[in-house]
Amino acid sequence: MSIKINRQKRKMKLAFVSFIALVFLLFFVTKLLDKKTEVDLERYLLIGKENIFVIYGNKLALRIPEETYIGDKSVDSYVKDGLYSELYQRVNSIFPEEIEGYIVAGKRSKYVLDSEHSVNIPLINKDGKNYILTSGLNEVFLKLFYDEEIKSQRVENIMVDILNANGRSGYAGKVSKKIEDEFAYKSNTGNHQKLTDYTYIIPNNISENQLKELIVLLDEKYIRIEEKGALPTLANVVLILGRETDNLLNTFVYKYNEFDTENYNFLRENGYKNVRRLKADKEIDKSFIEYKTEDYYIAYKMSKLLNIDNLLENNDLENRINVYIK
Repeated sequence: MSIKINRQKRKMKLAFVSFIALVFLLFFVTKLLDKKTEVDLERYLLIGKENIFVIYGNKLALRIPEETYIGDKSVDSYVKDGLYSELYQRVNSIFPEEIEGYIVAGKRSKYVLDSEHSVNIPLINKDGKNYILTSGLNEVFLKLFYDEEIKSQRVENIMVDILNANGRSGYAGKVSKKIEDEFAYKSNTGNHQKLTDYTYIIPNNISENQLKELIVLLDEKYIRIEEKGALPTLANVVLILGRETDNLLNTFVYKYNEFDTENYNFLRENGYKNVRRLKADKEIDKSFIEYKTEDYYIAYKMSKLLNIDNLLENNDLENRINVYIK
C-alpha cells in the first residue's frame, strides 16, 4: 500500500515540476516574441502611459489622446482594463492603412518618435465625447503619407457620373463640387430619366474602400446598390441622387430596459427619418446594427455616424434597420 502511495507522490511531483518548467518556457518564449515584435514592426500601435500613437515607420505618427472614444469605450478604458488586443483591432478597422501589431510601453520605457510627420488625429465631438473623424483621417493620409504615385493611383482617371433624380435644380452640381474638392475625382452631371425615392449607386470599376469613402461623404442617408450595366457609361461609379422621402426605411433603436434618447436624437438631428425608440427585453453585450442585404451601405454609413463597428446581416428584416445599443 505504501509503495503505491510513494509512486503516486513521485508522479504528482514530476507532473508539478513539468508544469512549472512549461510555465517558465512559455514565459521565456513570450518575452522573446515581444522583443522580436518590438524590433520588427514597421507599422504599429504604441500604447503609452497617457496617449497612444499609431506609427507608420519614419513617415507618419498620429497621436490619439486617452479621452478619445473608439467604439463605445474611451482609449483610457481599454488601457486600464488591459484590452490591448481589442483596442488594436478597433484602431486597425478605422485606419486606411493596416498596422501590424501593438507595443505596450513599460513604465520606464522611452520612445522617440522620429517620423517625418507627427500630428494629432482629427476628432469630432458628439455629446461631449471625442471620436475619430474618419474623413479627416483619410485627408491626413492623402496629404502626409501617400507619395505622389500612390495619390495619383487613387484618383487617376476616376470618373463619377452624378444624376439628379430628386427634382432639385442644381443639386447634382453641388454634389459634384463636393466630390471633386474631397477626392479630386472627375465628374459628369445630368438629370435621371425619372425621380427615385432612394439614392442608388452603381459601382462599375472602383475599390470597396473608395466606394465607402464616397458613401460616407455624401449627405444622402438611404443609399442602395444598383447592379452594373443598368446605365451605359464609362464612369467608374454612377450616383443617382434620390428624393429620400419620409416613407422610406424604418430605424428602431433598442436599449435594454430603457429608451435610448442620445442615439435616437443624434440620428434625427443628422437627417434620419422614421426613427423609433424601443426597450430591448434582454441585455445587449455589445452595440451592433442589424440590416437586410440591400441596406448594407445604409447600415454602414449609420455605423460610422454612431461609432458602432459591428454589423449583422438579417434578411428576415423587412423595410427596417435595428440599432442595438449596449
